[in-house]
Amino acid sequence: MSYTMQDMESYYQQLMSYFQREEYKTTSNKDRAHNTTMLRFMLDNSNTVKMFCGEMSVFRNKFYDTIDRDNKACADDDSEGLGQTLKKKLITSLEKFIDDSNSHLDIILESYSSEYLEDLIDCNLFKDGIKNKKITLRYLDLDRIQTRYLSHFSFTDKKILRMETNKSTHEGICGFNIDQEIFDDMNKNFKIFTEASISI
Repeated sequence: MSYTMQDMESYYQQLMSYFQREEYKTTSNKDRAHNTTMLRFMLDNSNTVKMFCGEMSVFRNKFYDTIDRDNKACADDDSEGLGQTLKKKLITSLEKFIDDSNSHLDIILESYSSEYLEDLIDCNLFKDGIKNKKITLRYLDLDRIQTRYLSHFSFTDKKILRMETNKSTHEGICGFNIDQEIFDDMNKNFKIFTEASISI
């Protein structure tokens, strides 16, 4: 299915309405375009974001080129593709997030290749973030932990959660105002992953 930027902004506002209700709510996160919009929402509304992901897809150019291909039917000949617009919006949100003195982005990868870093949407932004200890980047030691049945997930200090249900299509489920027990379990699991990972 193809989407427009207006569709994504409407989705962002829907996420905001769920977040502001201050009660538990879940919603679908259908594909790459919805994935990056959800991450942008997390960065815009949180101080700490923790992610366990495969190959940093949502932070790589290839991810947004795929969005453009998938949404060609909705693109005007003279307009910028949806993927490129969403990429710029995520970069802006990440810049603001990193500039906040209280913020931190913690990423653990399921696997690692230098190719991932070469394809980042903004290499300098990531380098500065790592240098200034605003971004922590690690990858799992597969000799210490098995990932075959693990889902990718992201969560924030504001009790926002995204759990991926399909690693290929990037489809997932999002939760808002999650229960404290679930939040504590997510932090415990992430700590285990951190202890079984290697710094990049």
